[in-house]
Amino acid sequence: MKLNKLLFFVPIILLVISCSGGSSGGGSETSTVTLSSITVTPANPGIALGTTEQFYCHRHLFRQHNKRYNTSATWSSDNTAVATIGTSSGSATAVANGTAKITATSGSISGYAILAVTSATLTSIEITPVTPSIYLGATQQFTATGTYSDGTISTTKDITTFATWSSDNTAIATISNTSGSNGLVMSLAAGMAIITAS
Repeated sequence: MKLNKLLFFVPIILLVISCSGGSSGGGSETSTVTLSSITVTPANPGIALGTTEQFYCHRHLFRQHNKRYNTSATWSSDNTAVATIGTSSGSATAVANGTAKITATSGSISGYAILAVTSATLTSIEITPVTPSIYLGATQQFTATGTYSDGTISTTKDITTFATWSSDNTAIATISNTSGSNGLVMSLAAGMAIITAS
């Protein structure tokens, strides 16, 4: 477990930066475009027992060469004793050591990836940013990266949503453990707070 010191200052100057960009180019598809194949990413990942992996489905459209995120895919695991997956979310949970075939299906088209679950254990946590300073009333998003090792191979994984976050001085800053905002600090007063992920 690692600790970060978070220093807050009463604001003197507020700098607001505005960025503009083009449209996302989502658009709508015409009825003449058909689904030709599906690719599942990440391709054949390995994760530690007890962690999760977010899978994404990209559809390849006939007459077009781009890939688009397929929100209507149905997800399944062929070995739920090793890994389960949300049928609509694509989030897989490692249950036991072994491998599971993760499949995304849309209509009659499907794609898959092989998920390997290892016996690696969490050996350390790194929190970033390391020593940030923010203005009173502002927020700061922290990220926790876990290092896993099975004794021979070490891998890292973003565990921001799995970690339990805490602040040693909630009068200065609070930090969220709520799904969707895990690791988000809110400053409440000038001073310093130690932020911990465990």
